[in-house]
Amino acid sequence: MRTAEKTRKPQLLKYFLSALLPVLLLCLFYFLTTKRDAINSVQEKFSLPALRFLGKTFSAIPVSILEIFIAAAVIAAIVYIFKFISALLSFRRAKTVTILRFLLILVIILAWIWNGYCWLWNAGYYADSFAEKAGLETVGISTDDLYNAAKFFCEQANALSYLVPRDDDGIFCGGFEYFAESYDTLYAPIDEEFPFLAGQTTMPKGVFFSKIMSYMGYTGLFFPFSGETYINTDQPAWDIPNTIAHEIAHQRGVHFEAEANFIGIAACIQSDELYYRYSGYMAGLIHLTNALYTADPERYWELRDSFSAHLEADWQDNNRYWQEKEGKLNEVADMVYDTFLQVNNQPSGLQSYGECVDLLVLWLNTSAYSPMEG
Repeated sequence: MRTAEKTRKPQLLKYFLSALLPVLLLCLFYFLTTKRDAINSVQEKFSLPALRFLGKTFSAIPVSILEIFIAAAVIAAIVYIFKFISALLSFRRAKTVTILRFLLILVIILAWIWNGYCWLWNAGYYADSFAEKAGLETVGISTDDLYNAAKFFCEQANALSYLVPRDDDGIFCGGFEYFAESYDTLYAPIDEEFPFLAGQTTMPKGVFFSKIMSYMGYTGLFFPFSGETYINTDQPAWDIPNTIAHEIAHQRGVHFEAEANFIGIAACIQSDELYYRYSGYMAGLIHLTNALYTADPERYWELRDSFSAHLEADWQDNNRYWQEKEGKLNEVADMVYDTFLQVNNQPSGLQSYGECVDLLVLWLNTSAYSPMEG
């Protein structure tokens, strides 16, 4: 028995030493996040090139790497738990040593996964933001500017609502594959106005378990370990083009959600494709009117009453869809993601999505590329 104990102690030391490297790398990462120039270098010289390499590599595989990763992680977790319980039930093993060994293995695995996520993706949360690079940092907007922007979006969405395809119920229709065909030209105007965003875009992939994504409240995801964008294909069709544009913004190195919302909308409303333009104007209209409702309810209802019948149908269909998906899973997902955003240099958490409005209004009023006159 003493011989067995002597054998196990060196094994535990080996696991402790194995855990040391990923922990040290994480300490280095978080130290670099306090040095803007250093983390900018990490982002430009390692993170973005690595993401482009991964995206190009995995885009050749026609299946969702994200779902394969999740399935493999679930299976591995089940096997790991089973082995852990089996080891604890064995009278031939010292339970304390067994628990320590399994915990150390778990720490090592999680530490390496978090390392990958930090060095590939989280670095961008501490580097120069899109707004800083573009000179679009905002100090607030007036209610009049907000109303004018919302009115413009409403007028454009109304006009386009009569031109896009609709099903027998009068709801905007179309499939993910059809919308995704234009992904490679979608960002041409954005690349011209913001050259620092120019880069590789790979074909978005639909998610097989999209209904689960809806119950979690997700319309799309960017997965750093494959460098690809994944789209919820079950969501209302009008939002699929906008979601594609939003996730491509992440693939181009836009990390903050408000900025990705803005870039996605700006890309859509400058597209040559009607369905992208309608999707962008409707997405922007939702952001703008949500803000207007708080700032000036009377003018909010003035705009709401001016919706075309087609726009109103899509608006109500969208509300019904997401109301049906509300529940505990959605609440937990929101809580987890809100915490994730706050931990990663976005102190307003999910509220940061509203910051898209400031960027949108500022861009509409100042950019030479703005579709709004005067």
